[in-house]
Amino acid sequence: MAGSTAMLALLALAPMPGAAQSASADTNMQAAPAQDYLGEIIVTARRRNETLISVPVAVSAVSADTLANFGVTDVRSIANYSPGLAIDKVSSGAGATITLRGIGTSPGQAGFEQTVSLNLDGVQTSRGRAITQGLFDVGHVEVLKGPQALFFGKNSPAGVISITSAGPTDEVSGYARLGYETVADEAIAEAAVGGPVSDSVGARLAVRYRKMDGWLRNIGGPVNTSVPGVTRPGEEEAMGRLTLTWKPSESNFDATLKLSASDYSDDGAAAGQQLFYCGALPAGGVAGRVDPYGECKFDKYYSSAGLANGVADNWPYAKQQPYSDVKVYLASLSANYNWENLALTSVTGYFSTRSRTSDSYDATSYYIIGAAEREDFDAFSQEVRLLSSFDGPVNFMLGAYYQDSDLYFENNSRIALLPADPATGKYHTWEKPSGTKGKAYSGFGQLIWAVTPEVEMAGGVRYTRETKDSYLYNSWVHPLLTATFLPPTTILKDNFRDGNYSPEATLTWRPTSEITTYIAYKTGYKSGGLGLSAVLTPRAVTADDFNFEAEKVRGEEIGLKAQLFDKSLTLTTAAYSYLYSNLQVNAFNAALASFTVTNAASARSKGFEIDANLRVTPDLTVYGSVSYNHSRYKEFVSSCYGGQTLAMGCDYRLSVGADGIAGTADDRYGQDMSGRPLTRAADWSLNSGFDYTIPLSGAWDLGLSGNARYTSKINGTDNANPGGLLKGYWVLDAAARLEMDRQWEISLVGRNLNNAMYGYLQEKPGSPTTPGTPSQVFAIPTRGRQVLVQVGYTF
Repeated sequence: MAGSTAMLALLALAPMPGAAQSASADTNMQAAPAQDYLGEIIVTARRRNETLISVPVAVSAVSADTLANFGVTDVRSIANYSPGLAIDKVSSGAGATITLRGIGTSPGQAGFEQTVSLNLDGVQTSRGRAITQGLFDVGHVEVLKGPQALFFGKNSPAGVISITSAGPTDEVSGYARLGYETVADEAIAEAAVGGPVSDSVGARLAVRYRKMDGWLRNIGGPVNTSVPGVTRPGEEEAMGRLTLTWKPSESNFDATLKLSASDYSDDGAAAGQQLFYCGALPAGGVAGRVDPYGECKFDKYYSSAGLANGVADNWPYAKQQPYSDVKVYLASLSANYNWENLALTSVTGYFSTRSRTSDSYDATSYYIIGAAEREDFDAFSQEVRLLSSFDGPVNFMLGAYYQDSDLYFENNSRIALLPADPATGKYHTWEKPSGTKGKAYSGFGQLIWAVTPEVEMAGGVRYTRETKDSYLYNSWVHPLLTATFLPPTTILKDNFRDGNYSPEATLTWRPTSEITTYIAYKTGYKSGGLGLSAVLTPRAVTADDFNFEAEKVRGEEIGLKAQLFDKSLTLTTAAYSYLYSNLQVNAFNAALASFTVTNAASARSKGFEIDANLRVTPDLTVYGSVSYNHSRYKEFVSSCYGGQTLAMGCDYRLSVGADGIAGTADDRYGQDMSGRPLTRAADWSLNSGFDYTIPLSGAWDLGLSGNARYTSKINGTDNANPGGLLKGYWVLDAAARLEMDRQWEISLVGRNLNNAMYGYLQEKPGSPTTPGTPSQVFAIPTRGRQVLVQVGYTF
């Protein structure tokens, strides 16, 4: 079906011989330049090519030059150059968590889609594992802040990260680059070449290979439940992308096809998982044991091991040693036809991931709690847009979108040390397949009215109709625990059906071509579904215990953008206030030793942002930004953290126990989170840096760059465990490069030079609890200090 639909979309926009050429709205997202000849940044936040100053949207643009100067190859590193953004890789469930303006998605739930979505070469995806497709041969990156429902569809209620790869150039050009990172013993090779193949066809091929021995050190050792683990967990990835463009001569038609694939592997999704907070114990604890090799420090050292001999033999997708294998495929076909005042665009997309992982999740050398997971995801999408560019005061955009997705997720876990099942030889606890088939249909439109040459009013709405058919069951349970878990004969099913209108209105005033002010009302929507990562206990659970409602947002935003002092200073500011209802949350419940799925009743995110970029001289640019965000729950009752007592706030009675008497020991309690910060929501984010090119003798130039980012304290756990409080931190980057004739370059890059320790935090499963003392919290650190030597040639 996907192939035939793509062919029909292309034929519908096929060139008409002899059609007149004339100026029109440029809607080719892939071809949009990052910067025009005046140095003004071009963005596509409203599906049109507009300058950063003129577009009434809060957007941060990260140029390909900035990414190249600092040797950035990881999507997570975009956060270093966009205040208020945080991207973390996680070990299970969604595979990643992305937070923008304090709003994100709980990472431990495979059934959730990201609140901040990714748009990769025009293809929208909200699957967290998409971040494994690293950054290479990038054209430009845009971070669109706040709800983006009108132009980017469902599942973007907090924002969109739009990444556009480079396309073919008018002349043959390309580059080759070799790099070596000394701390992790990481080798990187990257190259691209492109240009015209004929008068109407262009092509570009880009490839990259990376292999890292590892910056982490495993100090764990064998115990009676495990064997020695990998002492230095590493990573390896190979990526490639082919871009083809077709623009027939004397025609208003053009088309761009992008095909990319990546193959990533490492020594475990939870590599580096370590005790961040030890609670009442000196090191990691599990099942009444304390890790003899563990410590209670947040650094590059951690304690882990491999499974005991024979345990992985009949455990689906498990191996004796931890591993990850993630493959990502992306295809994008963009076709445009331009009339004198109209532009018709078709974007056909296919996105696919294949993930296999197996690792320990008790952060000790015992490997008693572990999971082996498989995730297969396929999505086909088709979007059609019609944009006008009339000389009169009124213009419009109309469009339609369709997506067909299929998710299969299987979690096979061990949560207790059990003998082998005599019938199967299996040691683990359960095997739990699940899946969701989804379809989304939407129609959207916007009217733009130039009331005067300086004043513009714009209003639009997107209607989305979505269906999700999900299932979840235990296909096998260890016979010693059949009384505890849902029996394999029972399949939980959920049929989600929903429709949503997401309106948007903006009033813009541009007193001059260098100043834009705006006020906007925006809404957004993220669909509900079934929690596929849920642990199916107690035995009598139903689908209603794990399904969740759609998440919605509405609010206001005002902004001021200006270019001052002969365009040497670019200033953008925004202030916002958004109310989120039914915020989707997945929190660890220590009482049930499992994650629970729920909707926060409501939360508000409000704050302001200021970005400044000053070109001091043609050779020196300095920049800085500050972001303040106040994200707090308005109404939300969460599960209590391990060790939390009534006196410590675990005092909100959820239900009366089996004895029917309120106030007795079997009552079930939660904690009232109203007024508390959202998970991973920092109040302050700062960013500052510079880029300086010093002409030397002859054809030589010296380039110097620096970047500093500050993030204030956060609590990284979904249930506000006090042990999950991460203090504020700075990340310092610097780079020096020597260039000859703008072709040869040798550079020295330092990333996270101050070796700041931060990352993903979570309450530790299996942790022994002591009433009155918060249970243990583990962390997976983001990569520490890096020193990269790089040699490149551009032609």
